[in-house]
Amino acid sequence: MRVIAGRARGTPLVAPPGSATRPTSDLLRGVIFNMLAAAGPFERVADLYAGSGALGIEALSRGTELATFVEQNARACRVIQRNLAATKFADSAQVICATLPGAIDRLTGVYDLILLDPPYEGGELPDALGRLAVSGHLAPGTIVVAEHRATTALPDAVGPLAVWKRRRQGDAAVTFYRHAAPTAVVP
Repeated sequence: MRVIAGRARGTPLVAPPGSATRPTSDLLRGVIFNMLAAAGPFERVADLYAGSGALGIEALSRGTELATFVEQNARACRVIQRNLAATKFADSAQVICATLPGAIDRLTGVYDLILLDPPYEGGELPDALGRLAVSGHLAPGTIVVAEHRATTALPDAVGPLAVWKRRRQGDAAVTFYRHAAPTAVVP
């Protein structure tokens, strides 16, 4: 596993030991960021269920100014910090070692891009999308990228989030949501 593009291109990344974390493959990360290229740049990114931090680090490498990483596993949090040091992005990042429901309250401000890559087996994605939709961390134009098993169907809309794009890559799929601007009411 390595950083695919940008300032840290080619830098190797390590994954947390064991099988509890399933890092996003280099190929799928490339697909995600190629699909996002026209929508950027992204100043503030949140990488939720961060694992190794590969998705958020890829965003930093491609020009993101600040990335917040949320991961509940303490060993994985240390791996994220190690990967941030190796890529020289530690000063542009914050690591929150907490479960997602609690961490949403610890996030600050609005994010341009939110990356969600929960364990496929946990069934946490619908709840995470719902919590984000009402969290106050989204603004018109915010993109939420949800990685999931290809056989998992996600809703077309969650609160202000509506599906923008979908892509399947082998056994994995990615659903891109975009926060829609409120419709103006004409008197």
